[in-house]
Amino acid sequence: SLRTNTFIQTEASRSPAYDMIGAMEISTLEMFSIMKLWQQEHSSERYYGSRYAVCHWVAQNIDALASKMVPPSYPRDHQVQSFYDDHPGLLYVALTFGGIALLAVLVCFALTWQWKKRMVIVYAQPEFLYVILMGLCLVAISAILHATPPSNGSCVARMWMTTLGFSMELVPLIVKVKAINYLFNQSVRNRRVKIDKKKLYKTVAAVMACVVVYLIVWTAVDPPAKQAEAVLTDAVNDGGGGKVQTFHFCASSTKYWHIASMAYLIVLLLTATVLATQSRNVDAGFKESKYLAAMIYSHFLFVLLRSLMFFFGGKVVKNNWGVVVAGVTSIFLSLDAIICMGIYFCPKFLVARNQGTYSSGGRASLARVQGFAARSARAFRSTRSLSSTAIRGSTDAPAIVPSEQEATKTESGGHSRPGEKSVCFKSNVAENDHEGH
Repeated sequence: SLRTNTFIQTEASRSPAYDMIGAMEISTLEMFSIMKLWQQEHSSERYYGSRYAVCHWVAQNIDALASKMVPPSYPRDHQVQSFYDDHPGLLYVALTFGGIALLAVLVCFALTWQWKKRMVIVYAQPEFLYVILMGLCLVAISAILHATPPSNGSCVARMWMTTLGFSMELVPLIVKVKAINYLFNQSVRNRRVKIDKKKLYKTVAAVMACVVVYLIVWTAVDPPAKQAEAVLTDAVNDGGGGKVQTFHFCASSTKYWHIASMAYLIVLLLTATVLATQSRNVDAGFKESKYLAAMIYSHFLFVLLRSLMFFFGGKVVKNNWGVVVAGVTSIFLSLDAIICMGIYFCPKFLVARNQGTYSSGGRASLARVQGFAARSARAFRSTRSLSSTAIRGSTDAPAIVPSEQEATKTESGGHSRPGEKSVCFKSNVAENDHEGH
């Protein structure tokens, strides 16, 4: 019906036909005036007299009819608003932050490559660091795209860059920390474990493949596209009507796709939280629980802020809300990437600046972790054996005190001569390095 088709539209896009027809009313006196004009018209053409009478009467009473039948705010002027017409300062600030985030990623790439043989970088797995930085690079590019005029292509690119970026950042980190936690947990149980780096890479690739499949389905079924939003402003045009401004933004026809991507990101953050808690007892050279906890807290904060802007931005910002939401979201993405690099990469660079390189050339960091875990297990067994011997021994027996030469020889990885008792054990980074290979 006309009423249904009228009221499903927004006020700015609504047709005045329904209100005009509802206000159309002619009194008996007005009908008598029209009939009188009809009688006065003497025309040989059929139906010409009735048409003449109605049109003549409308022309004589046009002002009264307009005031009674034309709805308020009509006639209207329609204007398509440029992306940078409103809130240009916000968008320029968002572009600046996006550029800073992208530049920071490139600097981290360069420093990681330059110091890839330093101790702290080797323990952090340079290959995984490169993947994490690639994810942060995609997040920075997404932040820049959010601050640019929307189009069908840029809307899809925003979605892909954001989802893939956070996946490439968090998934390798989760896989690496899980592998290190597993190695050290098994070493405490006196079990020998060997981690295949190819399996770790395959795990990361499998998760990323699932993300790509979801994004392909999203793009094929309901891709984010350039949408128009008409807003009736308070301004008055020359004819006494209102002014309608049309703004553009990116959105899919349903919000469930975006909600699912947000839920996936929250699952990744919860998984990283559990692994960070489990890695508290890992050796200080390998554990990253403190930095992971700070990263997760930062990510949760910005995910919450972006979700609030997505769901409630249109209610908070009335005019050109799509531009405001895009600009603020861009700033949140940039700050998220910058703070993440400051928490996770900057401490490593500060340590790496004063460290030497590995003699092994910085290869196979996981092998070093395995070597360290194996030595930790042997140290645990040696300590337990010595404790049992001390308990079974006589209280009058002299204590076994290793000589300085024996302790030095044991620390350097030498073997005791027959008849000597080696009771000193020390595992340092150099030994782990050689044993890992």
